[in-house]
Amino acid sequence: MFSIIALSVGGLLVVGFYGYVFVHLYTEFVKHRASRGSVDSHLSVITSAPAKKNAPDAESSASHRAPFPNDNLLNVAIAAFGLVGLCAEIVVLNGLLASSH
Repeated sequence: MFSIIALSVGGLLVVGFYGYVFVHLYTEFVKHRASRGSVDSHLSVITSAPAKKNAPDAESSASHRAPFPNDNLLNVAIAAFGLVGLCAEIVVLNGLLASSH
């Protein structure tokens, strides 16, 4: 009985984790699709404009920003803890399977 409950709770956690990942992936796809037109027009302006030697680089101003925004760090942490939980679930279920024999 305990193994059935553990299996159902573990399965629910795995389905929830992958559900979160797929929902987040879909929202990023929608954002990318919405911004694709503005990016294409911006790239056409950049490629048609002549390069200026004395203009400040966008890269030098971008280097002052943090390498990862907090939103990305949160997503990486959620993904890492989800994978750790998945591995822990596999270990627990293997232990339950071994103890049931």
